[in-house]
Amino acid sequence: MLNTRTQQYFIASVVTFVSMLLVLLFMVSDSDSREKQLRADMQVILDKEIIERDHYKLQELLEETSDQRDNLSTHVLEGEDGAISLLSIADEMAADLGVQLETEQLNVISSKDNNFNDLEVAFSVLGDEHSIMKILQLFELVPYRSEVTSLTVTRNFDSSAQSSLTNARLVMRVSMIKE
Repeated sequence: MLNTRTQQYFIASVVTFVSMLLVLLFMVSDSDSREKQLRADMQVILDKEIIERDHYKLQELLEETSDQRDNLSTHVLEGEDGAISLLSIADEMAADLGVQLETEQLNVISSKDNNFNDLEVAFSVLGDEHSIMKILQLFELVPYRSEVTSLTVTRNFDSSAQSSLTNARLVMRVSMIKE
């Protein structure tokens, strides 16, 4: 048999052991939850670093391609302002050549390309044959990505005045950035 003092030491040792075991289990459990939280926080930090790095790369790319984008933007209409610019160019060309220009149609047509639409413009031009041919050549050379889809030229001769007037109807499509 164990004496009482030994029994007391034994009970105290068991209680201390169980207490220490509970503390150890609590610490392990707490460290697991802290580890999970730490891993989640580290992932958030890594994600932010990746976003910041990608943002920096994008900024560099924007700066590096600025000249190229500026050059390309001169070849494509930019929304309503670009359409107005095209019409102004057409009016200036007509005034310089001394012909009458009328815009008959102006439609925005959806394109298969997600970034662009097409602006379809129909012009009617009236004047002498040489000036009409000259303005038609200029329309073919507009600085925008475009194509002439229809062209009709009619020459009317007035025998009493010994002169002729030429009438042309031009339909063209011009690329336009979607807004």
